[in-house]
Amino acid sequence: MIAVKDILVDEAKYDIKFLQRMTDIGIECPTLGRELSFKIVGKNGVPVSTVANVIRTGMNDTLNVLCLDVDTGVDVSKSNITTNSPYVINQIFVNNVLRMIPIRQVANRRFHISVKNDSDKYALITSKDIKSSDKGDSKSSKDMFYQDYHIAKLPPHTFLDVQNIMTTDGFGYSDGIGHSYALRIGYKCITLNEYELTTTPTTVIDPSQVVIQVCWMYVSMLTAFKKVVDIAGDKYEYVDNVYSVSSDGNVVIYKINNCSQSVGAVIEEFGQMIDSSPETWITYNILHNTINAIEIKVRHADVKKYISHILSAVIDIFQHISDTFALIAK
Repeated sequence: MIAVKDILVDEAKYDIKFLQRMTDIGIECPTLGRELSFKIVGKNGVPVSTVANVIRTGMNDTLNVLCLDVDTGVDVSKSNITTNSPYVINQIFVNNVLRMIPIRQVANRRFHISVKNDSDKYALITSKDIKSSDKGDSKSSKDMFYQDYHIAKLPPHTFLDVQNIMTTDGFGYSDGIGHSYALRIGYKCITLNEYELTTTPTTVIDPSQVVIQVCWMYVSMLTAFKKVVDIAGDKYEYVDNVYSVSSDGNVVIYKINNCSQSVGAVIEEFGQMIDSSPETWITYNILHNTINAIEIKVRHADVKKYISHILSAVIDIFQHISDTFALIAK
């Protein structure tokens, strides 16, 4: 139903004109690292644009990753960040700088920054100034992230001290966390049945492994959903912390918590592809009074069989994409 082709992991490069402009104004650009691109081609009416979008949202918005974080504290006098620079605003510094550094996915690591600029010129602070705080560890952080990410420019005779920087869980766009990401991905339409996905460059994370992880996240989620459909049976009654099944007349209602709207979209479009008869009806809604929850409503002569067929088809798609990248990883 879907083919994956033209998989390429290559060294990323800046646009020559951009690089020249940065050089002209005295800014040194860090090495970009690797980027991944691949194409997915849909066959037999498979909604390939929705599949591409669900991979994008899974990687950008849903995948739980580790990022750098520090508690700025409600009381400024007890904050982990101290500086006399007027340009370092604590929460902005955390959200837009620390959390934006892609890191190797290793939990329970601690770091600190302690930099003083005693000169009469501005001093460039980079990620190499983030030192390890772990006992028995070298002060270098080379094993965790690339060393040339720009952090700040300290004015003359100022300092920046940041303590208790931790690796912590985050999402692409999580409420209250902002941009905490390991890797970003975008997609573009080549033809109606073919889409190309391209990741942002990274130096510490294997982008192929991230695609595998995203696909397995969906396989696990949808497999669990399929088991709930089987347990609910023809009575269409079930409830737990994640899933619920109920009926309203001839319509069966499935609710899923902690689920992005793109999952609802792919289930809806696969359902319409599998059975487009006027007697069949499937749609999804975002439950706005909850966090990351969707509702799928289905009308069909045999809802259990129909929704199971849909879920099996979608699971097979993500399993196939994951298996394709796993072969390459070997």
